[in-house]
Amino acid sequence: MRPHFRRVSKSQPHTGNAARKMQERAWFSGATHSQSEQSISCARKVQESVPIAAIVVVGRPLDWAPVMPLGNTVAKTPQAAFGLRTNRIVRKFHTDGVLRVVSGVGRRFWHASCKLLGLWITRFFSWGKPMQRTIREINDPARLSELAIAWDRLHRRTPGATFFQTLEWLTITLRHFKRQQKLRVLVVSEGDEPVGIVPFTVRMEKFRLGSLRVLSFPLDDWGTFYGPIGKDPVGLMQSALEYIRSQPRDWDVIDFRYLCEQADHFPQLAKVISDQPIPFFERPRMEAPVVELADSWEEFTKSKSKNWRRGMKREQERARQHGKLKYVRYRSDIETGKIDPRWDLFEQSRSVAQRSWQASSPLEASFCSSRVAPLIRDLHVEAALNGMLDMNLLYLDDRPVAFLYNYVCRGNVYCLRSGYDASCPASGLGTILLAEFVEDSHNRGDLQINFGPGTQDYKLRFATQIQRAVTFTHYSPWGMHTQMLATRAMIDPSIPGFDNRCQKRLVT
Repeated sequence: MRPHFRRVSKSQPHTGNAARKMQERAWFSGATHSQSEQSISCARKVQESVPIAAIVVVGRPLDWAPVMPLGNTVAKTPQAAFGLRTNRIVRKFHTDGVLRVVSGVGRRFWHASCKLLGLWITRFFSWGKPMQRTIREINDPARLSELAIAWDRLHRRTPGATFFQTLEWLTITLRHFKRQQKLRVLVVSEGDEPVGIVPFTVRMEKFRLGSLRVLSFPLDDWGTFYGPIGKDPVGLMQSALEYIRSQPRDWDVIDFRYLCEQADHFPQLAKVISDQPIPFFERPRMEAPVVELADSWEEFTKSKSKNWRRGMKREQERARQHGKLKYVRYRSDIETGKIDPRWDLFEQSRSVAQRSWQASSPLEASFCSSRVAPLIRDLHVEAALNGMLDMNLLYLDDRPVAFLYNYVCRGNVYCLRSGYDASCPASGLGTILLAEFVEDSHNRGDLQINFGPGTQDYKLRFATQIQRAVTFTHYSPWGMHTQMLATRAMIDPSIPGFDNRCQKRLVT
């Protein structure tokens, strides 16, 4: 329909601001033509007669009919009302009382002005407001490949990211650990673009009075720290919590393990969790000795005591009495195309592990354990392809006598497994390897070394601080078993010896 203007009143009475506000309200409220005339007719009953004119837009392209107050008896177009030029607008009264825009240029100018005005109003009222987030949940491991590109992009933006937060880690561990569990990967998006990924699993875990369904991160104590994948872990965790609470409950316990207490965003993250309408109990889970690398190895050694430096020199001299020492380190790198998995070094590390105390470990999670060997092999390949593989070996007369197997991500090294040959007559081989390893990391420009859970003496000799992994636990109120656990968690801090009990429960 051709847009035109219908003259409402040639001498519309009003008393000042009251009439103008009523007419402006009709303009901005999206009133139709009939509603606009009704509002004006109501205004006439309470207004005194002062000449004014108004026009009403009828028909397309607008879906509403704005009423614009005009001065005296001269009908003006909306462009003129907003101070725009109207030289090319030709106005003419027809016999039916309709004021039409005759010029084609004028019609186009009118349409463009209305569109720009609407866009400006929308931008003005939405300025500064964050885009609404949506969450899509993936439960089928076969569909995780759909997230490969987005996952890799978000992983590069994640503060303190590790190899354990990669898509490859999740897919491989799900394939190897055939347990009763449910995958819940939450993809947080703004518009059509994913801005974060929060992986969860719901699995059965044993407690003293039976098994319960636990919703947690899919790390299973292989590493120390975990969290949402994206540049805003706090906002992602808040979105994930709100989503989990809004969905049908398929868990008995929520256990957010592996949150690093020393991370910069931890205070905000803890506040987001504690501010939830459901109660959470905070407990330490792990303690990990960490080396914050200095500018140089010389500066690092100067920060240690004289006894430390003398002890390190003495152990190296004693080992050299049994033969020639050689240190070898291999790190894959995507940028240089060095993605060879180096199976020769991998098998040498396994042979050292088989001659160490790990061979008789009842946990069956050591580097040489047949139970986890297929898993470690598959992860080894992916770590090499992603530039996150780091292997260290110490040789005595060309015989491997100690190894240190790590994952590295953007200068942050995580020590997964280590060991030394217990049958070798030389002593202090593990300590010598750690010294060579820390010195080489300084030379490479690494940022941090995480020795993993446990505060053993050989780790503390090099560590500059101890970082803690904290867990936040919520117990469902809809179960006798979970309520007993919640009651225990509530009264436990008030019972003497709480700190000692927490220390004994730490994962090592």
